Amino acid sequence: MAGVDPLATLRHAWSLPADSPEQANVLSGLRATLETVPPNIPVLLLNNLLPSFQHQPDSLFKQWLFDLVWYVVCRAPMNVEERTIIALNYVDPMRELLADANPFYMKLAIQTLGAIYPQVFRICCTDYSQLVHWNKMVEVRMRVMEYNVHPTTPLGVRLASIKFLQRVILVHSRGPSDPRLHNPNDPHLAFCPDNHPFLNPVALKAEGHKVTEQCLLTFWNNRSPDVITAMVQSFGIIAKLRQELVEFVYTAFVEWKPAHLLGDSLTAVRSIYKTMRIALVHLNRTQPQGRYRAQVDDAIRKLDTKLQEVLAHGDIKRLKPGLDSVDATGTTPKKHRPVDPTILANFDFSTLSNDILAEIVVESLKLVTEEHLDAAIQAWKSSRTADGPSTPVPVQDEIMEEVVVKSEPIDPLIMDMEEDLQLEAPRPILEMEPGNEEMGVTGFKLPRPRPMSVKQRLLLVDSCLQRVQKRGHDHAVQHKASPGRLSEQKGKPTPEMWTLLLVRMITRGATSSVGAIEEAEEEEDSNTNDESNDGAVVSKPNKNTALEQEYRMRRMLFEYVMGDFISRYQIATLWLNEEWNNDRILLKKHPTARINYDYWVKEVLLAAADRSDKESFSTFVLDLPELSEGLFDLLRDLAADKARMPTAMVILRPLVELRVPVREEALSVLLELMTHPAADTRKGAIHTVRRWWPDIQPMATRIRAYTTRCLERLAIPSDEEMDEDTKNALGRYLPERVTVPADKNEVTQYLEGSLALSVKDPSFLEPLFRTFSTIDPTVQEAVQDLLVRPIQAIGPNNPKLLEYLKTYPEGSETLVLKILNVFTEGTRPAASIINLVKSLLADRGADARFLMFIISEMDKAEIIRHLPKLVGTLNGTPERRVLLRQMFTSIVEVTQHTNTNQVREGQTKLLAPKELMIQLHDMEQEVGLRKAKEAISICFNLPEIFRSEVLVSVMQHYLDAKALPMLFVWTVLQAVATYKHLTAWVSTNLLSRLITKKVWTNQQLWDGFILCAERTEPNSFDALLQLPKEQLRDLVEKRPAMKVKLREYLTKRAGKSKARNGVYWEVLGEDVATTA
Repeated sequence: MAGVDPLATLRHAWSLPADSPEQANVLSGLRATLETVPPNIPVLLLNNLLPSFQHQPDSLFKQWLFDLVWYVVCRAPMNVEERTIIALNYVDPMRELLADANPFYMKLAIQTLGAIYPQVFRICCTDYSQLVHWNKMVEVRMRVMEYNVHPTTPLGVRLASIKFLQRVILVHSRGPSDPRLHNPNDPHLAFCPDNHPFLNPVALKAEGHKVTEQCLLTFWNNRSPDVITAMVQSFGIIAKLRQELVEFVYTAFVEWKPAHLLGDSLTAVRSIYKTMRIALVHLNRTQPQGRYRAQVDDAIRKLDTKLQEVLAHGDIKRLKPGLDSVDATGTTPKKHRPVDPTILANFDFSTLSNDILAEIVVESLKLVTEEHLDAAIQAWKSSRTADGPSTPVPVQDEIMEEVVVKSEPIDPLIMDMEEDLQLEAPRPILEMEPGNEEMGVTGFKLPRPRPMSVKQRLLLVDSCLQRVQKRGHDHAVQHKASPGRLSEQKGKPTPEMWTLLLVRMITRGATSSVGAIEEAEEEEDSNTNDESNDGAVVSKPNKNTALEQEYRMRRMLFEYVMGDFISRYQIATLWLNEEWNNDRILLKKHPTARINYDYWVKEVLLAAADRSDKESFSTFVLDLPELSEGLFDLLRDLAADKARMPTAMVILRPLVELRVPVREEALSVLLELMTHPAADTRKGAIHTVRRWWPDIQPMATRIRAYTTRCLERLAIPSDEEMDEDTKNALGRYLPERVTVPADKNEVTQYLEGSLALSVKDPSFLEPLFRTFSTIDPTVQEAVQDLLVRPIQAIGPNNPKLLEYLKTYPEGSETLVLKILNVFTEGTRPAASIINLVKSLLADRGADARFLMFIISEMDKAEIIRHLPKLVGTLNGTPERRVLLRQMFTSIVEVTQHTNTNQVREGQTKLLAPKELMIQLHDMEQEVGLRKAKEAISICFNLPEIFRSEVLVSVMQHYLDAKALPMLFVWTVLQAVATYKHLTAWVSTNLLSRLITKKVWTNQQLWDGFILCAERTEPNSFDALLQLPKEQLRDLVEKRPAMKVKLREYLTKRAGKSKARNGVYWEVLGEDVATTA
């Protein structure tokens, strides 16, 4: 429907008869079109139409319109921020629909509001002005909970309510604490700060428990299979997204009983149990390392057992017999209509399973009275007796015959390979037994096979290979032509058997046996030809020729496997396992035998690394009987390749966990890869290693030791000597010493593993606290930059981290300050941080820099008392200026109504902007002019707080005061430079007031006055002409350029009258009068 005008189509639909099929078709086509256009078009239509049709009677057009609302909110392609903003506009219309009597609108409203609820919570966590919307969603939640338990609620509305409550449970529970794992489409309690003004995480969690309890009661007590199935599916999603609720879900499943489904069939109960089982199995597959994996497996077994018990004992009423044996009056029950025997004769019972057949027999016997059963048995016995004595049937022969017919041919290739070599001499096929002398086979023995040379063996193997290939091809063609004729395939070799035969012929044929090796050695020493038993002369090639032919066969198999390794890797696995086993056997018998496994496993590994996918290559490597020396070097190379890195990790992990002989080497490779220069390789190794901490030994101990050595290496001075063991302890990817000045990428190699693991266990930061004071300052800066995200993920309430912050070693103050800054930047400090800083100030005498993080939580008097200490920490560095800027924004309350005379100050514990500026001017003697000036300049960099009217109020305050601070005129100059419109007020009012306060009595203030007058000229000339003669002369002497400008200004103002303003003519010079 490309090129369709939505507005024209909508008008056409409106012109058609209401609720007609034609209107329905047009609206349906329009809906399909709107789903292909940008979402702003349907939003625009809704904004124009929804207010008009919201309160109209029910109609097809109204239903279409609200269904479009559902599409825009739930399905339209847009980012989460746009969807949230648009969804807020439809909260009120959808709330009204909840009270509609039409189930269609009720269901649609619940579905739409269910999608809006999480996004309203998410936006309320960051925007504190959205309280109204949250209250509306709380009202919606309470109403939906009522619908969920009301007995007359329609089924469709109830199912929509279950989905809504599922989303409520997800919002009111806690997801992953790591901010990197937060999904804006799945908000939860971790999004909500602890100090939120109207969202209390504890109360929200309690409300979530109430919703969970209601859902659990609905699940246990409801009589509708549809409702129960919907609950099971919702619980499965909850368990998948919230680890903390997994135990609740599988416990609810196990404790559910079908007693309330009294009127439903066995199929409904079985379907519910099957849905539970699928949900739990899917949970374990999607979370293979979940902490409840064992409990979930146990719950699956319990569900299977309970289903079998229900089927066996007939807990469902519908499974019980439909008729009683005898009623109260003693009359016999009504007989069932007999079944036509021809129906049963034509029915194939072999298509039914044993369980179903048993149920049919049991249920059929229940329908037969005891008298009829006894009579039938006696009749059968009589018929057998009337026919005469039966002839004994050789039961054993029948059984044996059946066994012979049904048994599959024994595959001699599955015998132990070692048994083949233990047959040192031929054994007799038949020996004389007592009573069998007439058979004439006394002492018969099978003769020894005719010996074959190496060449003959090779020719035999080649001919067998050709036949095997031909038979395998014919078998594949036949199977493809008639795949359903399984009975004809019975007893014939399978493709797997042919593969095994082919591999064993290659690995055990020719010179791969002990006898062949000995013969080849004898042939090497002899240059004569031997005559075979039949008189034929066999030419014996030399050993090199035999080995070349053997190599050719193996190379042929190698090239075949490499032609499509992904689908043929199982052949390579079988081949190399045979090679390895054959080599072990040959070495026992002949120590000088040539080893094939080591050579070919290297060839296959090198070739397959570039021709395989993750699954095929990892499965192949893990199935090898012995790992070659170069495997780990190959895995290192794979890990360095971004595309093949997952393959290396998939192999290394089970090698560490399952292959004990190579565990140390595999774990060493993984730990070294944690420090690889490539970021993707490091992250892959860290993700693999972190699953073993803290409970999986001995890996956990090695992980701790390695990460500790990495952190300690940062503190080794560049001139300190190290032994070889220390140099090589961290592997090949890290330099012997960290580069100074620091390279951030190199520091990341040392630190990233410890920081990633510290999110799971902050004790990995202990070596960093211990050695931080001895680390080079440039390295310290890089470390502090890297700490930000892990510290945010750990959070301010972790007891271990708080303990390290409380007991930090001397010299690590900058590290502690950085961590505190991460926890308080852009938000109010948590209670744990406030208590920590107070403890550091009281117990350890921490300096004023620590005050910055909690000063916003003090009252006004305490803020004013500590403010000079905080300003005193300024040292001209950008870092300190940033900290003080953050502190200013946290202790200042931005007022909403100000004027040029007075700044309205609310009754609050925070400072008004005017108060802070005045405090900074008043402390210039205490902290020094330089630091006070630096603090005031920070205020000028916050124009959203220190607006022009605030500065005017501050200047007016000091004009009314008895004394002026030394920085007053400097502040005036800064104000004029920041806000140009203040020039008129400063040049007239302020300068005039300074003249009345005799500003020239303080030389520093007088110099500032002159500079201010110069910056605001010519507006300041009127004020300057108010100066006494001596001060005016001093001004023009210091600023000669202003003298000329004042002459011109005075000339224009005085005209040609010399007598007028004579004092100024005297100061400005006689030439003025002459000119006049």
